Amino acid sequence: DLSQEFGVLRAPTLHYGVNLPGEDAYAGTAALRAKTLHRALNELLAVWASQGFDEFIAITANAHVPHAEAIATLRAAGARVRVVEALNVNLSALLEGETRQDHAGEALTSLLLHLRPDAVLLDRIADPADGPTEDPGTSRKFAMGRLRRIPPASRGTLGSAALATPEKGRAIYEHILQKIRLKVFIAPPPDEDEE
Repeated sequence: DLSQEFGVLRAPTLHYGVNLPGEDAYAGTAALRAKTLHRALNELLAVWASQGFDEFIAITANAHVPHAEAIATLRAAGARVRVVEALNVNLSALLEGETRQDHAGEALTSLLLHLRPDAVLLDRIADPADGPTEDPGTSRKFAMGRLRRIPPASRGTLGSAALATPEKGRAIYEHILQKIRLKVFIAPPPDEDEE
């Protein structure tokens, strides 16, 4: 959407990133090592820089620390490289049950319901009335990379996907677009917050 709005070229999306340890226990999960992702992206940027491109904006929607670290130091000789973590924005005003984005919780499931509703398995979303499927403290430690394995009671999600709606997803998406628009493409107003 931003590339169309501002008339900038967009490379195809790289659909793989760096996952937390233990996520490979879920069928279909695939990941790259941090070094592999970093090298692949740097090689692509180097080729494009040699062709005359002098500015790159890498936008990621993977908030895992190892992934963010792998792309935070992208470089291309003679070019400006900016990395934007799309999920590193404050969404608390748009959420009912979460204060931040959890793995397949309210925020991310809402985004998917807006962008790709066919990819959401609604029948697999736990009803909050059934009680929590995992200890919030243990889940938070895993999400922050302090636990090596997904908590045993987890269904592979962290957060409350049952609170997700397509309307929330649209509001979240527009909020993220606006933050990137202001921080990257347009000079932010003096009173614009940092998130």
